[in-house]
Amino acid sequence: MKKIFLNIGLFLLSFSVKSQFVYKNVVSDFDGNYKIAYSKDIYGNLLKLENVDGYVAMYITGGYFCDETPNVDLLFVVNGENFVYNLDAVTSENSKTLFLIDDLQNSLIIKYFLNGSKLKIRVNESHCDNDYYEFSLGNSTNAFNFMNK
Repeated sequence: MKKIFLNIGLFLLSFSVKSQFVYKNVVSDFDGNYKIAYSKDIYGNLLKLENVDGYVAMYITGGYFCDETPNVDLLFVVNGENFVYNLDAVTSENSKTLFLIDDLQNSLIIKYFLNGSKLKIRVNESHCDNDYYEFSLGNSTNAFNFMNK
């Protein structure tokens, strides 16, 4: 019986570790060296941070977004409290990336992002179903600092 509880505990611990932000240096033949940080949800969607010309951008990849500029609700869980922020986002040309924030450092959500434990995102598209995403913000401060180095 102890073995079962130990295995369950190890499984839950490994899940929580996997859900934290991961940050990497990436080498690309086209773009050279660059940094990326991401948090993965349980469905494999990614909440990514990327340094673009000195600004930290935040976006989602892995889904399909049918509106060019959908309205998005961000719900940050910080110390057990919910903080909601609403914005208009922009999709990529192939509708597989949703750009949320182009300058995280100077956005209104920075304190929630750095201090939050969880981010829930609802994409409100006018002619498609609403999409829901949930990401862990574990290591978000380290990930943000990594992107600013």
